Amino acid sequence: MKENFRRRNQGFTLIELLISASILAMVLAIGASVFVGTGTSFKRGLNATISDDQARVAIDVVTRTLRESVAVSIDPDGMGVSYRMPAKMASGDLVQPVKWDGVQRRFFVQNGNLMRSEAGKTWILIPNVMSVDPYLSSGSGDTIRWNNTVAALEASGTAYKMFSSTSATNPRDVTVQIVTAVRGAKTESLVAKRRERVNLRNLVSAEAFNPVIPGGSGWENDPGNPPPPLPPPPPKPPQPPKPPQPPKPPTPPNPNPPPPKPPQPPKPPQPPQPPQPPKPPKPIAAF
Repeated sequence: MKENFRRRNQGFTLIELLISASILAMVLAIGASVFVGTGTSFKRGLNATISDDQARVAIDVVTRTLRESVAVSIDPDGMGVSYRMPAKMASGDLVQPVKWDGVQRRFFVQNGNLMRSEAGKTWILIPNVMSVDPYLSSGSGDTIRWNNTVAALEASGTAYKMFSSTSATNPRDVTVQIVTAVRGAKTESLVAKRRERVNLRNLVSAEAFNPVIPGGSGWENDPGNPPPPLPPPPPKPPQPPKPPQPPKPPTPPNPNPPPPKPPQPPKPPQPPQPPQPPKPPKPIAAF
């Protein structure tokens, strides 16, 4: 009896503690690796979605805009395009015959950003734009994850033309290709590529288009610059005051007023009513 009580009150041995600690460490290690792997996969998927969305949004905006233009001019390096939009009336309809609205517009790449310029104002359309296409050097168009940094891809990739056309002069079509890259997990990069060809709907063949790239010579004389504002129209001469209206003459009194009505004769008094005779009393019934 005493021996069984002593065995029940004994603690764990050293071997049992070591085995338990080893099992707990293995479970924690497996859980940590699963947690880190899940976080890495989530970050990779999120950044891949961001990169693809940026390329998709940019290609939609650029192609939708160029499709309505009347003339385009692609830069020699293919990383910029100047375009002209048709003039529109207040109702939104195109002015006939179709002509340029006089505003200089551009899409171009600067410091890794796709920029948009319109009427002297410039803003970023999307960031993370690459000046090289890693797919050209690798020969694979299906790879999204690259085990290299974005800077290393820029240094080792092959340059591409973001804007190109089948016609060198007065292009009737423009092929737009945009490559974006963001950082993935650790040192990897996630690259997205979009390509689309667009035809100009409102092309004006007689429109001579030789735009000057901003920063070059002759930019001040570029006809694409917004023209100076027109002088205000001369003020209208004051209208002479209207002469005052003469007062209306008073209405003269009626020379033949109607005669007054004669007074009504008084009604004759009513004769007094004769008194009613008293009614005879009722006879009393005999019992």
